[in-house]
Amino acid sequence: MNPCAEYAPLIAERASGPIDPGEAARVARHLDACDACRAEAVRVGELLDRARVPAAGETEEREAAALPRRLAAAARRPLPAPPSPDSRLMLTSRRLRAPGRTW
Repeated sequence: MNPCAEYAPLIAERASGPIDPGEAARVARHLDACDACRAEAVRVGELLDRARVPAAGETEEREAAALPRRLAAAARRPLPAPPSPDSRLMLTSRRLRAPGRTW
């Protein structure tokens, strides 16, 4: 068995957040000695950095808190009236023409 295989999950866990201090020390010792795992740790860390969503700022928090109120207000507003049949007829009159019929 490849001795580095046991470190692969620990490298990913370490890159995504804190791990057990004993495991962290063991992984650090291995990374000091293993170029391949050290490169993998850098690659996984960069990948997770690109995928990480930044924390919500003050504006986002305020908008999220206001969302239920805004949705309730939108639900109370009346829907716009549908277009009149005449306006739809004008828009689609070319498709409605039957062969031999003139308008």
